[in-house]
Amino acid sequence: MKHLVVFLMILVSLSLSAQVKINPIDSLPDKQKAYGVRLLPSVVPQFYGLALGLVGSDAICNLPYTKTTNGINIQLFGMGFLALLNPKEFSYEALFNKESGWMLIPNTTPKAVHNGLLISGIGTTTAVSNGFVISGLSSMGKLMNGLAITGLQNKYTEANGICIALINQCYAQNGIQIGLINRSTKLKGLQIGLWNINGQRTLPLINF
Repeated sequence: MKHLVVFLMILVSLSLSAQVKINPIDSLPDKQKAYGVRLLPSVVPQFYGLALGLVGSDAICNLPYTKTTNGINIQLFGMGFLALLNPKEFSYEALFNKESGWMLIPNTTPKAVHNGLLISGIGTTTAVSNGFVISGLSSMGKLMNGLAITGLQNKYTEANGICIALINQCYAQNGIQIGLINRSTKLKGLQIGLWNINGQRTLPLINF
């Protein structure tokens, strides 16, 4: 049943993306930039303004270029709900194992980048977030520069700034983690919580 719900959510969201035609010759959209208010997900490489939708542009993963939004990005659901439906696949070991962690695989062309304010009712999977991220339950990505506040969990390959959630899991954290459980393999900063784990030590309350 849950897989049917996921499929329907993605199907409805992707139907909103038919806003710009893709040129089949070079796989680039006819319009390179857009301004104002726009529905998500979008295939426009650069958008400036207010973007609204069920999920973000990271839901469109078959394009050879990065889709960037600049301004305010509001996702009713967001693709972050996938991490909640598959806890084993999205565990710290599965994400950040040095030998097989899929979040450690280099990616020179991120699917989506957001600069500004990113809000998601359930969760976001934006590859690169620069600014302020607010998610109801889950937030994850390759890189976060700024502040991420999430109801349940933050999962980032690299976080530069502050992560606040019940569970913070960042392979490289440069800044502060505040939560019930904090974990980071490469920490440059502080962990404040009930239980704090990093590559050097495991401590309650405060770790560094």
